[in-house]
Amino acid sequence: MTILLSVLVVVGFAGTIHFLNLVGCAREVSERGMDCLHVVRDASLADEVKETRLQRHARRLFVLLGTLAGGSTLALALPLSGVWLLGQMDVASFPSVLAFLQRLDFLAGTVVVGMLAALFARRLPSP
Repeated sequence: MTILLSVLVVVGFAGTIHFLNLVGCAREVSERGMDCLHVVRDASLADEVKETRLQRHARRLFVLLGTLAGGSTLALALPLSGVWLLGQMDVASFPSVLAFLQRLDFLAGTVVVGMLAALFARRLPSP
């Protein structure tokens, strides 16, 4: 039961991240960071123009920070709260699931399976 619940926590975490498009948000943070760097390095722009552009990026980056922080918290809290509820009903042991989630062999297996799933997903045609 502990192994099954641990796998469900990982799948629930990944599913929530996918549903909330947190990878897309992280990608946008990276792109906006690079855009900010280009603005700062552009010697042809006046300081006022740089400031305006950077402030525009800063507002969006602040929204993305909230989205990533809140989404990550939600992605972790949803599956773990399900396990906690099962623990409250004496169906499962919340501490044993947490301990299993921290085992190195489980983490390594999760990384390998996740990488294989990502490679497989890239090969599928986009809708």
